[in-house]
Amino acid sequence: KTVTVTGVSNGSSTITVRFTPTDTTNYNTPSSKTYTVTSDVTLPVWSLSSATTSNGTKTAASGDTITIKLNGTDTSGVTSSLTKDNIQVLVGGTTVTPTTKTLSSATSITNGKQYTLTLSGVSNTGSLSLVIAANTLTDGAGNKNTQTSISTGITMEKPMAYIYNETRGTNNYCVTGDESTCQATNCYKNKTAGSCPVGTIIDYKVNNTETVRFHVIEDKGSTMTMQSQKNTVTKEMWYTEYDNTKGPLTVLPTLESATSGWTNVNNQTYTMGTTVFKNNAYTGCRFIDESQSYSCSKNIYKLSSRTAKSRMITIQEALAVGCTGNDRECPKWMYNYLKSSTVFDGTIDEGEDSGYWTMNAPYSEEEYFQTYAFTIFTRGGFMNSFPNYDTNAARAVVVISK
Repeated sequence: KTVTVTGVSNGSSTITVRFTPTDTTNYNTPSSKTYTVTSDVTLPVWSLSSATTSNGTKTAASGDTITIKLNGTDTSGVTSSLTKDNIQVLVGGTTVTPTTKTLSSATSITNGKQYTLTLSGVSNTGSLSLVIAANTLTDGAGNKNTQTSISTGITMEKPMAYIYNETRGTNNYCVTGDESTCQATNCYKNKTAGSCPVGTIIDYKVNNTETVRFHVIEDKGSTMTMQSQKNTVTKEMWYTEYDNTKGPLTVLPTLESATSGWTNVNNQTYTMGTTVFKNNAYTGCRFIDESQSYSCSKNIYKLSSRTAKSRMITIQEALAVGCTGNDRECPKWMYNYLKSSTVFDGTIDEGEDSGYWTMNAPYSEEEYFQTYAFTIFTRGGFMNSFPNYDTNAARAVVVISK
């Protein structure tokens, strides 16, 4: 006869079975027998052992690698059938598909097994969590786990930087940072000079409420020099007269005022005509051959020391990123978001400004050159413009600490 007992708790239990004979003619004395049994009704469980990011913090962007150690345990030991496909990844409660998702082989730990789950290319923003499928863990008594939700303690943030690539048709084509093929990068967390290549797209919180998109001009390791992707000041004169010997004393104060509230940006202290930008300090430049290469070797003007949150790009810096006097020579990020830039292979037209001012002016033996200042033009190269023309903009060049 089989006796089924229910309601037994976990651990040792004493069970007494009473036998009452049904044949009272021959067996009229009831009897009983006591049994001691050990019950295991506790289910095996999945739990978080640790969760770390490649940047060493509990906040991660899609460019980070996330390493999660998962423990499956029970006091009676376990066997496991866990695969990566049994693990659902969620960010902010929404299921996401990481670019990379790998699961190690199981290693033995006390009373169980441990796996290492590695994720990268995790999209969306919010808290990162996992859901592990039921019946992937079995204990010595045959009990199986239920579906398990695990909070990792890691928060996914919007990517702060993207790899710049203006080659169409490639799988990481990214000029503005808004293309679906853009790939995130954490180069700004690396304090090695050059970690963020020229053009790298950076979304930087310039103060507590405002985020501005920039492109990297130079990465010096501990700091980066960047230019705003769009015009910061529009329709402003370089100077109020046909005279480039005074310097950009109209547009520069306007730009400084517009960015004075950028409290998260480093102050820049410099003296035009003395402070070296990229390779020299000269404020005057001219083209030196038919290829429209330029040389800066004379001071057209000088300015006393200035301290501000931003300035304009110099010709020396523009030359270093690839610009010349020829059309389409500048990288596209340099002349996007200008009027009609798409006519010259730019990708975005915006506003009525046909160029933006630089800190420099041209010089020549010919006197009329004293009536010009340099712009980055919508055609993708340098252009001379009268200083008192208000058809040009200014883009903030800032320095930030990594």
